[in-house]
Amino acid sequence: MDDLAATGRGFTQRHGDIPSLLKQQWARDDREWLQVRLLCKAGGRVAVLEYFRGQIVAEHPGGSFECKFYAIENERWWFSLLMGLGGQVRVLEPPELAARVQETAKEILRNYDIQLS
Repeated sequence: MDDLAATGRGFTQRHGDIPSLLKQQWARDDREWLQVRLLCKAGGRVAVLEYFRGQIVAEHPGGSFECKFYAIENERWWFSLLMGLGGQVRVLEPPELAARVQETAKEILRNYDIQLS
């Protein structure tokens, strides 16, 4: 926020019953949600579980695991976090998301004039 100034006036607003307000908000939510399933390396465990609050659905030898979580399809923050995990994760589902990750990675490489074979 820019150019804030004190006015000397107070502000009070009553919000009502929080559980009812949340229920109303969820009823109006028409965003598209994705179920995402990742294969995660052991080194990414803390970040994946902290950022995505996912559920581990399978454990593998060596500490790798599969995780699922839900995300709002067209919101950028979680996709940026996913890309930030780099080689620690691989998108297993949905295939459209795996393709989006691949295309984004290619765009990044093109920014550095790196040719893909």
